[in-house]
Amino acid sequence: MQNVTYYVEAYAVDTSNNWSDPVRSPFDPYIGGGEDSWTVADSLPAGVTAALYDIEYRSRYDTVAASSPGSGWVNVGFSHSDYVAVGSSYMSEKELTESETRRLVSYYYYHYCGPSHGVYADHTIRNNYIHYDSILNVNDVYPVSRQEDDTDPGYWAYVLAWTANGNYAKCKSGVTCDGSYGEHDERAYYWYRMSFYQDYVLQNYYHWSRTGNWVSAPDSAAASVQVRYRRKQIPVTGIAFAPDIVETTLSAGSVTLNCQVTPQNAYPGTLSWSSNNALIAEVSDGTVTLLQPGIVNITCESGYAGSDCLLIIHSDHQLVFPAETKVIGQDAFRGNTDITEIVLPEGLERIENGAFAGCTGLRLIRGGNANISIVEDAFQGCEYCSVLCERDSTFASYSMRTGYILHWFDIRE
Repeated sequence: MQNVTYYVEAYAVDTSNNWSDPVRSPFDPYIGGGEDSWTVADSLPAGVTAALYDIEYRSRYDTVAASSPGSGWVNVGFSHSDYVAVGSSYMSEKELTESETRRLVSYYYYHYCGPSHGVYADHTIRNNYIHYDSILNVNDVYPVSRQEDDTDPGYWAYVLAWTANGNYAKCKSGVTCDGSYGEHDERAYYWYRMSFYQDYVLQNYYHWSRTGNWVSAPDSAAASVQVRYRRKQIPVTGIAFAPDIVETTLSAGSVTLNCQVTPQNAYPGTLSWSSNNALIAEVSDGTVTLLQPGIVNITCESGYAGSDCLLIIHSDHQLVFPAETKVIGQDAFRGNTDITEIVLPEGLERIENGAFAGCTGLRLIRGGNANISIVEDAFQGCEYCSVLCERDSTFASYSMRTGYILHWFDIRE
């Protein structure tokens, strides 16, 4: 970076730069911007990374339940109705009417028989029906017929057949009983059904939703996840303009300066921009609005870090003297307020008294050489004029001696 030397209210500038094309440097999009508050989104935008941003996630959980699953759950509407079991299942020797509110859960076949009753059997121990048999795996048999018990209405007697061979399923020790009631061969094939039922009630179900807190990682089990992000408050430790000398013309209207901060992931939202002469140019977030021809210093600061950019604004209408001009005569342009910029020839030797006196519109002088003889009142009344010259030139000493030219510039490598 070139060093800018300050003298009173004067700066130094190298006049050798080619300024024919206005400098329009790309501007770091973070400069003068940044997030100082959270932004909520459904997903992270491109460029939002953990290096530059604080990132947090908030999960939403959804479920369907008859009542609130717990604290924080909100009922967001009806879902559906369904029958649910109530109480425990119960056993019934009689076959009950089934419905939505009473359902058959399981059953098995059984009977009591006696040695002298042949194919007959009963559903209870009575009249010598004392031997208990059962078929627990109902898939081993199938009903051939059934009829209501003529001695005890409500009980149904089944004739069963074995699934494997189609023969009547008769009770027999080692097949339908374990011998606890005595051994017997095949005999009774009437069976009763022992049924197990479950009662049900109609239950309404609702959609429930719960939103979690903001956390550092998303939950893959959540129904949906929101994300929020904000620019990290990493302090700026260094600022540099690239380039730090910019030349343009007034007709450009504005110019954007390229200001780079250190470290690269620093939060530059607190950058402070200023112009040392708001009559010539104003600055906001790195964009300079050009108001008049002249030279202005643009400063960018953040905390203890800061940097300057020298902005040279040339007039669109310049008074350019012919190369053979040696002397600019006395009172040659006195009082001409339309002159905004003059370009002096390299071979110019002398500027006479009052040559540009009263040229109150004059803002910029460039060209010439270091040894031009300048008569004392040559630039009387040109207090807002800046001159591009070398530090040890006669223009520099004239500026400091008379105060007519308030600003002078000399940039050294």
